[in-house]
Amino acid sequence: LSAEPVQPAHLYCDRVLSDTFRSLWDEPRAPGAPARVWRDWVLVGALSLSALLEGTLRSDVLWRPVALVGALTLVWTLLWRRTHPLLMVAIAFVPLTLLSAASLVTGVAPVGLYTNGFILLLPYALLRWGSGRDVFLGLPLILTTYVLGIAADYTDVGESVAGLLFG
Repeated sequence: LSAEPVQPAHLYCDRVLSDTFRSLWDEPRAPGAPARVWRDWVLVGALSLSALLEGTLRSDVLWRPVALVGALTLVWTLLWRRTHPLLMVAIAFVPLTLLSAASLVTGVAPVGLYTNGFILLLPYALLRWGSGRDVFLGLPLILTTYVLGIAADYTDVGESVAGLLFG
């Protein structure tokens, strides 16, 4: 018969979970992340033009200078999203988190432009090109931003859940 002592189930589960977590944490970056290509420059140019037009022509934009400068600045993160995914997520999502928090504190409606939808490309790039460590550090920031954004612009439960799932 076996001479190995039987471990309690909770110790076995703890070991499996820690091994799984460590394995995911140590996951390397995906090899061959392409650097900037001509399509990235076209995308940044088109989004910059869109932000300029939206920021100047839309009448319901609150904090217009902040919204316009924010969109025109953050769109540049798309050029480095594959080679530095965690840094680009941090550069883009920290200001958005702060703006959502400011909207909650002041009671003023959210600032964003529709053009800021390009932000959805950054979580994809993080999960596609980032290391396991990058993903573990970036996802809480992304989730925090989404939750604060939903809280700042809350309409109903269905829309909030759909927005969170879409993001």
